[in-house]
Amino acid sequence: MKIKSPVELNLYFGEQALFELNKEVVGKLTIMPKIDLDIEQIFYRFIVQNRGSLSPTSQQLSEVVLAKETLLKQGTEHTFDLSIFNDQYPTYKGRNVEFLFKVEAYVILRKKETKKGFLAKIFKSDKDRIFKSEKFLTFKNKPNLFKVRPSEAKLFQRSFLTFLYYFMALIIFLAISSMLIGDLESLKKFFYTHLEKIQITVAIFMTWFIFYFLLAKILIGKVVAKFKDRNAELLEVNLTSNWNLVHSISVNYYMEEKVRDDRGTSDSIYTHVFYESPKKIIDKPLKRVEILLPYPEQMMPSIELGDAKLYWVFQVKIKTILGIPFLYDGEFFVEK
Repeated sequence: MKIKSPVELNLYFGEQALFELNKEVVGKLTIMPKIDLDIEQIFYRFIVQNRGSLSPTSQQLSEVVLAKETLLKQGTEHTFDLSIFNDQYPTYKGRNVEFLFKVEAYVILRKKETKKGFLAKIFKSDKDRIFKSEKFLTFKNKPNLFKVRPSEAKLFQRSFLTFLYYFMALIIFLAISSMLIGDLESLKKFFYTHLEKIQITVAIFMTWFIFYFLLAKILIGKVVAKFKDRNAELLEVNLTSNWNLVHSISVNYYMEEKVRDDRGTSDSIYTHVFYESPKKIIDKPLKRVEILLPYPEQMMPSIELGDAKLYWVFQVKIKTILGIPFLYDGEFFVEK
């Protein structure tokens, strides 16, 4: 037969469903003992945690002790005032991960209570003298100033990396397909028979690979993104090469969630773009490009907790006078 808890704990934060960032949230903790209890400590914690397609991670943001070494009389309701302040980020519920905030209240009995008398029948171990109540709080997003780190960064040529990934994927695919054809001797025979074709294919790929890389270096050079104001609205794009070779530039950004799931025998990575801004296009730029980027009012800041994060990626697509496009992007940490 399960013995009922000798104390009731209730957390109350009013009737409102949403709470604001950077603003005090007040609440109450009520405790109703069903028997006289000798208390070691009463306290509460404010916690942020992630959960979803990953191993959950929690981070304690604050802890406040309400009472120590006191006696709570049976049948007498005890009320404590609570104060929460969230200056981190709003609640987020995405496809693969959620970032949630909660308050945990604890009542811990003194150890001596568990050694004799009636309570000895209730509390069989140290964990049985700890009583807990929790409540999730939802914090809404609101318009605010943005701060970007770093304010200036070199962007990476993703077109070049994408080409490399596809090339490596092709090699792996051919190798696996060949192995599925037959045994090792069949594999050797396959490669010897088609050796000349394979060499030509590899040579073509490598030639285009090197040409594409050198072409980007000659026509574009380095691409540097720099935020001109503290609100991260005015983005300046600079090239280290000749602007006369640039036909057009388009700039935008997207926000993505990324989760690493290590719960199985191997790690899995899940990503999801949950917002992408409209592209700003400038034809035939003469020098550096300054673009005013719009932000939705409910924009999420960057978040990183455990194996999950939200991040911003700014991307620049440059089309040369030869008609060849090059895509550059860079990840930035954005605070509100």
